[in-house]
Amino acid sequence: MKRYHFLGWMLAVLMSVSGPALAAGEQGHPVVGTWLITVMVAEPYDILMTLHSDGTVLLSQSTADFAGGCTAASTRQGVWEKDGPLGLIGTHLGFVYQADPEVGCGAFVAYQLFRWTAQIRRDDPDTADARLYVDVYPAGSDPLDPMSMPAMQVGPVDVLARRIPLMAPPEE
Repeated sequence: MKRYHFLGWMLAVLMSVSGPALAAGEQGHPVVGTWLITVMVAEPYDILMTLHSDGTVLLSQSTADFAGGCTAASTRQGVWEKDGPLGLIGTHLGFVYQADPEVGCGAFVAYQLFRWTAQIRRDDPDTADARLYVDVYPAGSDPLDPMSMPAMQVGPVDVLARRIPLMAPPEE
C-alpha cells in the first residue's frame, strides 16, 4: 500500500510542476524559455532573460564598469504577462552596487526598476522587439511605492530579443 501512496504523491508532484507549462502552451503564447536580450544603447550589451510559465522572469547580466567605478548589477527578478496575441509586458527589479573609496567595491547604492513591453515578430516567433524603461531609486527608498520619486529615469530604450534554441551537440 505504501508503494501506491508514493506513486500517487509523485504523480501529484509531476502534475503540479507541468501544469503551468501546459496552461501557457494552451494559451498559445510562445514565449516561455530563455532569451538573449541586446540592449541597444551607445555601447550595446547583452542580458540573459528566462520567462517562466508561471509569469515570473529571471535576468542575469555580467558585471559592467560604468563611469569608471566598480558598478555591478545584481540578478534581476520580476513578473511578465501576455498583452495581446503576440505582446508581453513585464516588470523586474534589481540592485546596483558601486565602488566607494571609503566602503570599497560592492556597496549597495540603488534599485533599478525595469518596465518593458515586447512584441513577438509574426514572421519569426523566436525574435521580439521591445521598449525598455528604467527608474533608478536610491538605497533607502522604496521602489515599489507609487509615491516614491526615482532619482533618474532612462527610456525608452530599444531592445532586441532572440530565443535561445535547443542545439544538439556535434556527433562524434
